Parts: sequence; C-alpha cells; structure tokens
Amino acid sequence: MLLEEKIRTSEEVKKLVKKYGTKQSSILPILKALQKKYGYVSQFAQNEVMRLLNVSYVDVNNVISFHKILDKPQVKYTIRLCRSVNCRTRAKDEIIKVIEKKYKVKLGEISKDNKVHFKFTGCLGLCHLGPVISINDRVYTQVTPKKVEKLLSMLK
Repeated sequence: MLLEEKIRTSEEVKKLVKKYGTKQSSILPILKALQKKYGYVSQFAQNEVMRLLNVSYVDVNNVISFHKILDKPQVKYTIRLCRSVNCRTRAKDEIIKVIEKKYKVKLGEISKDNKVHFKFTGCLGLCHLGPVISINDRVYTQVTPKKVEKLLSMLK
C-alpha cells in the first residue's frame, strides 16, 4: 500500500472512529463502512482500527470472520500499473487519468460497482518494455494512453 493510500485510509478510519466512538462495539460499524467504501478492509485499515480503538487483533479478526467482512478485494478486474522508475517516467500520469476516468476510480481504490481495483504494483521485470500494466494476470507492455483505452474497452 502506498503512502498516499495509507494516509487516505488512516483519515477515513479516524473519521469513522469520530462518528461511531471508541468502544469495542464500534468495530463492526467501522469495518462495515470501510468495506462499503473500499470493497474490502485492508490489513492497514484493520491495524488502524486496532490502534485507534485500542483493541486486539483477535477482536477485529473475530468481527471480520463472523460477519464475513471481506479482507481482500473481490472485484472482476484488478488493474495494476507498474511503479518502477522507468514506467513512472513514461506517460504514467496520462495512463492513470484514462483508467480513473473510464471507471470513476482513484488509484488505490475499488470502483463503486466493485468491478475494478486500480492500484500500483512493484516492478514486473519488464523495464525495457515500459510502461507496463497488468489486468488480472495478463501483462501488457509499452502501453500508451490510447492503448490503455483500447484494452479497457474490451473488458466486459
């Protein structure tokens, strides 16, 4: 998880703690609100809930398990953009804009319809063919904003 995502998640958890309070009974409504917003509750978000409510891992994990709160994204497409130096310097901002506009999703988030999770990934080892994105398990190299538009149009 990137620093920007951690900051955004931390701020969201703080807002929810302010709304629901710091009692142990606040765990469930906070986790449900996080799942509704992000489609799942990341490990970082769980850690923030534990820290801010001063509860244990077991307390949070029991709520997640019992109420079947998702701790991993359940989406149709996971779009990953390589964040290596080489990929970052080649049209990265334009590619991000294309994906964000098409799915109305910010980098690091899940679309409201839970169709797309858009995030950075570590180097995919194809620096000489960057920029690189992957959609689910398929890797695409030398992508341009126009090529990304075409790839996205093929997703159902």
